Amino acid sequence: MQMQCDAKCGETFELTKLKKRSHTKTVDGRTIVVQETYFACPHCGYDYPVIFLDLKARNLQKRVHEAAQPLSEHIFQLEKVLAADPRYREAPHGDKNILTLLGGELSDAMLSVVNGLGDEASSKFSTVKREYAKVDSMKRQLSERSDRLKDICLAVG
Repeated sequence: MQMQCDAKCGETFELTKLKKRSHTKTVDGRTIVVQETYFACPHCGYDYPVIFLDLKARNLQKRVHEAAQPLSEHIFQLEKVLAADPRYREAPHGDKNILTLLGGELSDAMLSVVNGLGDEASSKFSTVKREYAKVDSMKRQLSERSDRLKDICLAVG
């Protein structure tokens, strides 16, 4: 993947691998070990943090991965049902993938089309929507935790 060092030297480089390092910090009297995943500009050495994980965040990351597996299967099953019906393909957003629609672009018109396809499509859509919301919530929690850990690890003093 092509990257540009927009923080320091401005050079373009190929991102080939991520690096990891550990930080040991004391927070509220407790010692935590945080693993930072990052990449560095090969020209100037500037470090770009990607994610910060402690044990709790790694467990949450594992739960996200585990929950995403059945979600993928539910999406596949829903897409099969929807693809078989021309009303879906011809509707607004009919050319978008399910995750794009679940990400907030699902119009009322599209929802009525999905609901109008019958019980199987409605049921599968409800399952996908519920599972997506669960995974999305866990991803937000993971992101918030990583941001807090980043603040702890990069705090001066």
